[in-house]
Amino acid sequence: MRGANTILPDDLKFYSFYGSIPLMFENRKDSKIRKCYWDENKNIVDFGRKDIEMFIGDGIDDFILNHVKAISLEIPAPFVRIDLLKGVNGYFLGEFSPYPGDMRKFNKYFDTLLGHEFLKAETRLIYDIMNGKQFESYNNIRNQL
Repeated sequence: MRGANTILPDDLKFYSFYGSIPLMFENRKDSKIRKCYWDENKNIVDFGRKDIEMFIGDGIDDFILNHVKAISLEIPAPFVRIDLLKGVNGYFLGEFSPYPGDMRKFNKYFDTLLGHEFLKAETRLIYDIMNGKQFESYNNIRNQL
């Protein structure tokens, strides 16, 4: 609950397809959960969802978007959802997830779009691997676990 003493961070989710981010959403949790979906050009998109309240979000900062794209190119997977929390003191990593979450509620247009993005990302990833990309940042973190 947002209030005088407590401010919950906004949740930003980036649907990352190996360097391409065709869909993002901003999730605000105050007295209720509200969402704002953005396309790759940072235009608000309407999924026609009636189960959640939509709102005009704050938008996605170019600096953050470029960092998320760069991060997605360091993960050897065609898709990863990268979640950030946007608080009063800046951005913080929420999680990396191989699952898009709640996709069954997306309309046919976006379901098809994201499927095509997956196939294109898979092609780019295979090309990079075949040309010797090592994913050093990913491997360094993985080896520490």
